[in-house]
Amino acid sequence: MLTFDEPTTSRKWPDLTPMIDVIFLLLIFFMLTSLYAAKTIPVDLPQAESSEKPQESTIDIVIAAEGTITINNEPVEESMVEHRIRNLAETMNDPIVTIHADQAVGFGRFITIMDKTRKCGISRISVATEQVKTYEP
Repeated sequence: MLTFDEPTTSRKWPDLTPMIDVIFLLLIFFMLTSLYAAKTIPVDLPQAESSEKPQESTIDIVIAAEGTITINNEPVEESMVEHRIRNLAETMNDPIVTIHADQAVGFGRFITIMDKTRKCGISRISVATEQVKTYEP
């Protein structure tokens, strides 16, 4: 005759180890991806039908809707824009400047930044736009 032992009920809770492993893996994943994420300022660029593929620029100037100015992802006061551009242009050979201005930025403010760029002796200036999306049936 076979005898069976009585079942033991030593563990009353489910094993949480696999769930903790998954949480730690997700935590590591998000930490690593945040290190490599580019710090960008959201800018609503104006649209143009004649947009072309942008050239590789060496100096990127971003004018956000709220008025903040960044040059190569570094915030700059408006009074220091010309000084910062001049310092960057001295270290580069024939720099290309791309201005990314939000649609909400006034034309006068855009021209002021463009004028400061030209005062630094930079003649290759482009304006970033988005191409108008057209749907053809």
